[in-house]
Amino acid sequence: MVVLEMNEAEKEMLKRALESFEGELRNEIVRTDDRELKKLLHEDEDVIKKILDKVSFS
Repeated sequence: MVVLEMNEAEKEMLKRALESFEGELRNEIVRTDDRELKKLLHEDEDVIKKILDKVSFS
């Protein structure tokens, strides 16, 4: 387990960056026709969502 100590400004910046990346990832998922790539992108999206949940509740 990795523990990051961040102040509120850093947490907000991380949250915004992850939300932006999540949006770009969704666009890529919609645009790709490659099933394997789409599967990997969905897995990445799941990880991003989990991280966002942790950042939002800490």
